[in-house]
Amino acid sequence: MTAIGATGFVASATTACAAPVSNCRPSAAHPFPVVLVHGTFENSTMWSQFQPVLRQAGYCVSAIDYVSTQEISISAAQLAGYVNQVLAATGASKVDVVGHSQGGMLPRYYLKNLGGTAKVHQLIAFAPSSYGARRRTVHNGRSSAGRR
Repeated sequence: MTAIGATGFVASATTACAAPVSNCRPSAAHPFPVVLVHGTFENSTMWSQFQPVLRQAGYCVSAIDYVSTQEISISAAQLAGYVNQVLAATGASKVDVVGHSQGGMLPRYYLKNLGGTAKVHQLIAFAPSSYGARRRTVHNGRSSAGRR
């Protein structure tokens, strides 16, 4: 199954959308690379002010891009592939995942259903959409709650 993102990049179930992977080597102080996961209707640029702060503090940081409107199972498979790429590039044994909104919920699917617990040291989720959102309740980036 494939999905086409806003930029027209075609993603397979295991390939993240044009997301560069950091190849730095984790330090003893910060042995787990950080994988940043954006929320719905966002992309990795949402982390543009946070990434340099983490890097300056000595963390290896990578931010995935995925199509946030596709099925969570597809996005989670892409996250699994991305985590594998980060582990291979950095030589680390596990990653720390930081997510916002859907990016906090999506890794939970990966942890629970796709073997992510073996590769994730910890998940930090900012305002996760723990119960998801119904497709019909989201329109042009706004909730339709209360609309008739």
